[in-house]
Amino acid sequence: MKSPGSRKTVPVAMLVFSLAYFPYILAQGNSKMIGDEIGGDPGGFLLPAFLAGFMMLGALYLLFMDKTPGRAEPAPRAGAKFYFAICSGILYVLLFSKLGFIITSTLLVFSLSFIASLDTAIRKNLAPLFAGLAGTLAFTVGYYSAGRFMTRYLLQVGRTTSFTIASAPFFVFSANMLVLGLLLYIAAKMVRRMKPGLMSRKVAVISLVTAGSVEFLFLVFRQLFLVNLARGIITW
Repeated sequence: MKSPGSRKTVPVAMLVFSLAYFPYILAQGNSKMIGDEIGGDPGGFLLPAFLAGFMMLGALYLLFMDKTPGRAEPAPRAGAKFYFAICSGILYVLLFSKLGFIITSTLLVFSLSFIASLDTAIRKNLAPLFAGLAGTLAFTVGYYSAGRFMTRYLLQVGRTTSFTIASAPFFVFSANMLVLGLLLYIAAKMVRRMKPGLMSRKVAVISLVTAGSVEFLFLVFRQLFLVNLARGIITW
């Protein structure tokens, strides 16, 4: 028995999980967060609903718009990818509040992207998977830490000097995005020098996409919408 192709298994799992996630979100209800104090918070419902919708759109795109031919793979391998993706999504929901948005989102996005790109069994690629996860976590947590310092500095400048715009949410967001974009640009230039086809280059590309996506979502919801995202074990 053959599967339709190695590129379709994870998108199917993503679609199933996102469809199952919506009823869970609705059952949790809405909640007020920090932005409600100034009338700018869309509520606790928005972020999980956005993530579920984003995952669903991504899955649909990969299923129906991605025409890249893929080699058929044995059903056990396709099944392993499917269950890995489903289990990853469930763990994301269960560990979100304990580990925090940055860590859980990094683990989820990198893992799903890496597994979806594989043409061989998962167990044969555990070393690059864990190495990539460690490197991506180091980047996202490191940038978060630097971003926190920069944000606090800008807020202090805006409150204690005549340059009040420095504490405006959009200014803080733009400053953080500028630094993030610069770091990703430098890293991308370095990745382009790596030999095509190497596993290390694939891991580096997925790491950059994951870090950029997670940090962008964090900055949008935390600094523009003022949503108090779960920090988990990142307490600083």
